[in-house]
Amino acid sequence: MAGAVTTLRRWQAEALPLCVEAIAAGSRRVVQACTGSGKSILQAEVLRAVLGREGSWAVVTVPTAALVVQLGATLAKALGEDAVGLFYAAHKAPGRRVVVCCVASFPRFVSEAIEAGRGAPDVWVADECHRGLASDVVRAAADLLAPRARLGFTATPWRTDGAIPGWDPPLLVRYGLADALADGVVVPADVVTWHREDEGVDGALIEMLDRVRPEGPGIVSADRIDDALDYAARLTSAGWPAAAVSGLTSKRDLADYLAWLQTGRLRALVHVNLLTEGVDLPWLRWIALRRSRSALGLVQEAGRVLRVAPGKDRATIFDPLGLCPLQAFSTPERLAELEGQAADEAARAVASEEAVEALRLEAIATAAVEVDGFAAQLVADAFALGLDVQAQRVTGEARKLPATTKQRAELARIGEKVQGPISRLPEATRKAVRELARAPEYLPRGAAADLIGVLWAVGRRAAQDLPARPQGWDYARAWRWPADGAAPTLDRKHVVALTAGF
Repeated sequence: MAGAVTTLRRWQAEALPLCVEAIAAGSRRVVQACTGSGKSILQAEVLRAVLGREGSWAVVTVPTAALVVQLGATLAKALGEDAVGLFYAAHKAPGRRVVVCCVASFPRFVSEAIEAGRGAPDVWVADECHRGLASDVVRAAADLLAPRARLGFTATPWRTDGAIPGWDPPLLVRYGLADALADGVVVPADVVTWHREDEGVDGALIEMLDRVRPEGPGIVSADRIDDALDYAARLTSAGWPAAAVSGLTSKRDLADYLAWLQTGRLRALVHVNLLTEGVDLPWLRWIALRRSRSALGLVQEAGRVLRVAPGKDRATIFDPLGLCPLQAFSTPERLAELEGQAADEAARAVASEEAVEALRLEAIATAAVEVDGFAAQLVADAFALGLDVQAQRVTGEARKLPATTKQRAELARIGEKVQGPISRLPEATRKAVRELARAPEYLPRGAAADLIGVLWAVGRRAAQDLPARPQGWDYARAWRWPADGAAPTLDRKHVVALTAGF
């Protein structure tokens, strides 16, 4: 594939053949490499290596639209503008050799790719893969696309000591901040602490800034939007021009603020969750940890300021709360200790999360049995009264088979609608049906058919197919919802009145 030739860093050169071999084997492996280490460049070279034959293609997913544009530009520079297309919101180029797709648009992309007859891609590259399979809809879409291999990338220590759901352990590559610091891939950082308590955290941080006078742009953490607004105003009054940013900040305003920060018109941004996955601000020179963070949070947030940039050989971390060991970000050995603490925290969190998930799956299994009988009984009642709810009739042993891909997609679509048919079910069964709609793989084919038929009926879908209907027809009135929350029944009198003459 055409494009610019890139000189790989040592870790990238060592990881490249491992990735190519994993793809050739049709596996689902994960590369963990820290922020700023060059995962995007490695992804480009992997794609260059595996897409050599005629007709080969790949899809790359990222969590946000901003990252679609960012990663798309990197891949286009390496592989050629004609080889890379973007698929998100209103921007769709699904026919290129490499398609960079927003996770939210992935199911739609899969549908269009299948309709176009593209066939299975050689590889699905999932950036930020620790959350790339969090959605049942995305998992179902990936299974439908059936890529020959899957290669995940993540920068975060989260889950990396255990199996990431949907991916094969162990990690294919592990390249942490300590490794990057030892190789000079990231810059060291000096930790500035505070030992007086009389000023409070906010006052102490301003005194620290006045004493150290850091050069260049910086970023300050906040817990809430009002907190960010208040402290940005306080910094500005103290001679440190600042602006507050959060998820509610418009794209235009955020772009302006970042430009002003980079050019010096602003000295700091006070942010609420700005430094999340994929944010690329290598020109940041300092960061202020104004709110408490765990070891995991420190590695994720403070690591953002360690990225290499022209003229930048060190960074500064202001730590008025004393969260960081003094040499934590300036020597590989101490940074490795901090990463070890972060991994331990992640392992404990995963164990807790797995316990919660086990309880959820147990509840789903119970709900499957309940809803199976519930849906079947409703369908039987409807047929007995001469009202066809248009269930996909599944009989015999076929009822025990897993729900079909089409059934899963329909239940997932219905389940996403907050005010859809499920919201009209009685409270006692509503939660169980929602859980099953989110995880239809646990529902047998027969129960899925019955449930879809009932939900269509409740949503007045069946009424649309009648040859004629009286003005004001309301199919939902045919159901009687008992006040005690028991399963609903059909109102015989109302059904007879509605169906008379048809």
